[in-house]
Amino acid sequence: QMSELSQLVRNAPDTRTDLVNDIKQRIESGTYEVNLDKLAEKLSDVL
Repeated sequence: QMSELSQLVRNAPDTRTDLVNDIKQRIESGTYEVNLDKLAEKLSDVL
């Protein structure tokens, strides 16, 4: 069972193409909104 799980993980894509495509579409259509509070919080965590 563990080897099956390892194989599934190895074969899984590195990116979530469905999520990436959804975000791309929303950016192109102008409907993508950024939560500025969350963005500021994440930036302050990094800096």
